Amino acid sequence: MTPKQSIQKQSAQKSAFTLIKNIKNPKGHFTIADASVKSGLSLNESEQGLHYLIIKYKGILSVTSSGDLLFKFPYGFKQPWKKDTKLNFLLKKVQKKLLNFTKIITRAWISIVLISYAFIFIGILIGMTMANKSSEREDSSVLFHMFFRVILDSLFWTFHPLSTINTRQNILNKNKLIKTKEPFYLKVNRFFFGPEEKIIDPLENQKKIISKIRLNNGKIVLFDIIKITNLKRIEIDSLMAKLMFDYNGEVKITSNGNIYYNFNDLQKTTQKENTKKLIPIWNYKKKFPLITGNNLKTNIIIGSLNFFNLILSSIALINNWTIEKIQWFLSLYTYKEQYGIIHKMPEDSISIILGIIPFTFSIILFILPLIRLLNKHNKKIKITNENGRREILKTIAQQLTDKGINEQIIISAFEKGAKRKALQKEIDNIIIKMGGNLEINHKNSQKTYRFKDFEIKKDKQKKTNTKSIGPIIFSSK
Repeated sequence: MTPKQSIQKQSAQKSAFTLIKNIKNPKGHFTIADASVKSGLSLNESEQGLHYLIIKYKGILSVTSSGDLLFKFPYGFKQPWKKDTKLNFLLKKVQKKLLNFTKIITRAWISIVLISYAFIFIGILIGMTMANKSSEREDSSVLFHMFFRVILDSLFWTFHPLSTINTRQNILNKNKLIKTKEPFYLKVNRFFFGPEEKIIDPLENQKKIISKIRLNNGKIVLFDIIKITNLKRIEIDSLMAKLMFDYNGEVKITSNGNIYYNFNDLQKTTQKENTKKLIPIWNYKKKFPLITGNNLKTNIIIGSLNFFNLILSSIALINNWTIEKIQWFLSLYTYKEQYGIIHKMPEDSISIILGIIPFTFSIILFILPLIRLLNKHNKKIKITNENGRREILKTIAQQLTDKGINEQIIISAFEKGAKRKALQKEIDNIIIKMGGNLEINHKNSQKTYRFKDFEIKKDKQKKTNTKSIGPIIFSSK
């Protein structure tokens, strides 16, 4: 296989993986355009991926009278003809469990270190306390082991960071679906790093635009793109240039001088027309991010654990607690009672394992949420600004005429969405990024914002149906 062929195969595999994730019902006929709309891939990428899947999953390739290719996968994206032996099945199961365990360990290492040091320091404190006692040795030893065991069991069953290996599994108990308890390590990660942000599909905006094009019979205007994606004007220009290349689109002008994008190839489909409307971006208001996302009790427990480690590691640094010195201290009572011998105390040295490492670790972990807390005000400003911008978009959609829109209406819209007073600098920045400009009537000093790309005059056009692909004239079945 040449390097070029290897790259093409990798590209096809990547496209195939994206198609598998996005095509929910592969058992019916669908076109390349249908696959592109569902996945957000270009027509070329979708075609490469589909041909790869046809071979891998024994799909059926058909050709219509108009020359369009149809794809169908009777077995779905499965290979029932491949039967694993019991050994292979067991190996795959073990491999999956090990992979899940590795992922959990990676995500839970902060919790493990945090709780492990708490265990170590508690053990040292208890050991030192018991070693200082000079009477009732046997009773003290029994009490020490019992007390230490209780402490360990309590900590384990309170936090158990690895107790839920598969956090997404549900337990079916007495015909009732009971969700498993959230692992402690997730709460710890949220405390120090903040709530996890929702992972956004990089092709999400592309999918929305393609779906809108389908709903509009192959056409889309600039404001529709902003309305459903929330992209800035400069971002739209570069994205639409890419989409025109990927989906054979073109820019057209109507008889009334309106500019729109046209994509004839995306109209080819075997699917029933999807009449589901895309929700405008202004219907979603951005919310203020939580500092930790945990309740107060959980935050107090985690903060106390880290504070406990910070204090004990500070003491360890001051008193030069090394492993050798701790061992000497704990064995001091035993040797003195049994043999009447007192070994010489080890020389002082820097406490690394019990001092520097946990002290630095604890300090850093406290700094992280503190930084988020100090940055809360800046985030609040950005979020209110964005909500104000979305309300401006809504107002433009509802009130914009071919003469523009009054400045005071724009300011009022921003203040409604942001729930605070608008700064002129903020308004100007938003308008510029939308491609608008300010016009002043010198007769009455009235200020008006114009959005020439949005001021669309309605054309009387006959609604066209999605392209017919004709009957099947050949099938690989």
